Amino acid sequence: LLAESLANAIPLLESGALAPLMDILHEAGPDPTQWKGQTASWCVGFLMNIAQSDEAVPGLREAGVVELLAPLLTLDHYQSLKAAMAITFVCRYDEGDETYDLLRKTENVIPKITQLLHNTLSGKGGNGYKYGVFTLRSSVGCISALASGPDFMKERIATK
Repeated sequence: LLAESLANAIPLLESGALAPLMDILHEAGPDPTQWKGQTASWCVGFLMNIAQSDEAVPGLREAGVVELLAPLLTLDHYQSLKAAMAITFVCRYDEGDETYDLLRKTENVIPKITQLLHNTLSGKGGNGYKYGVFTLRSSVGCISALASGPDFMKERIATK
């Protein structure tokens, strides 16, 4: 949650905190079932949290966060939920074919994001996570970002 605060996001990026996280995720590989310990999972959560800061987005984009997390989108694992949320936050103001394609990949995670919001509001966890792992701000913010995106995203949110 330290990274979620606007007051902390930029100082964390300026301190060089992003490079070691990216290295850990590169070394861990794209399959979370093969990750050793919780460090890589924590890194994905950190990226999801820091991506909620508008001012941090350009640095995350430039560092290649979207490309690093994109392989997680197709997995049936709760890390795909965190990756989808991070990518949604980083890409929320983009409008190109590349962003459209990435958002298409997040489409299969939308039911999980809406379920996450429901679970958070109900005070319970979900598949692979406990209540409190995701803040209300992150789930509401992600749904808001998706709802302001392309029409297919709005339709998908409305029907799930």
